[in-house]
Amino acid sequence: VLFFNFEDMKKSIFIILAFTIFCLTSCNNSSQEKEYFEKFEYNNSFIYNPTDNFIYFDYVFFLPSKEMNPTVAKVIKNSVFEDLNFENIDFTVDNYKDVIDQYIKIYVDTTFKTDDIYLFEFEGEDIFLNYECYKRDSLYFLNEDIIGKNYWTADYFGGEHVMIDYYYTYFDANTGIVYDYNNVFSDKEKVLDMINKRLNKMDEDEFLFDSIDIIPQFELKPDTMVFFFNTGEVASYVSGAIDVPFAFEEIKEYMNNSTPIYKYFNKK
Repeated sequence: VLFFNFEDMKKSIFIILAFTIFCLTSCNNSSQEKEYFEKFEYNNSFIYNPTDNFIYFDYVFFLPSKEMNPTVAKVIKNSVFEDLNFENIDFTVDNYKDVIDQYIKIYVDTTFKTDDIYLFEFEGEDIFLNYECYKRDSLYFLNEDIIGKNYWTADYFGGEHVMIDYYYTYFDANTGIVYDYNNVFSDKEKVLDMINKRLNKMDEDEFLFDSIDIIPQFELKPDTMVFFFNTGEVASYVSGAIDVPFAFEEIKEYMNNSTPIYKYFNKK
């Protein structure tokens, strides 16, 4: 006899779909990526005593290979480690599994023993929630001048919803410079005002906040820059992530025309 937990099934399907859609946004140049990026996978599940609850960690990430320019590789490597919360530990490719195990042990022992956010009361007793953590970093060449990094993370503590966040980073493939809102745009205030106005025209069901003061991240698509806000940044939790697309022609006059990001759009 087989028993299915419908809530777990919904959660798994949602995580798989979210990850699949996210991966599809990565441009693929397989020959370059095989030469310059190395893939690593780590997963570990265990029962945490004294609570006897299930904890699961699942990481998939890429690191620059020895073939990449060392200056660029260092910047990308540090960015990946920051995503995975490894920036403060001694990490080498040769012993990454041992180091992750050590990191997770410290993380669990220091977080789950002291942070009451993971507890809820049931019939007068504190019950420890099962915890699942998924992290995905992917690296790819957007073109010969830009390396993209997509970072996706999901945390599940039980209940109806999975907490999922997405992050996009773009590196200069020759220098390692990180291109973000602050150095891609020459008139940042104007673009932020345009984003606010477009947000205000969205459906009222999105439960948007009155205004935004957060610096937006962006995703690059052909002829379009999509400004992206994670859950809770510009709208209530129930609205999820919010994206605000702009055609290149709408924003090009406010961009720094010396960056590879501008040149990526302005191909003609």
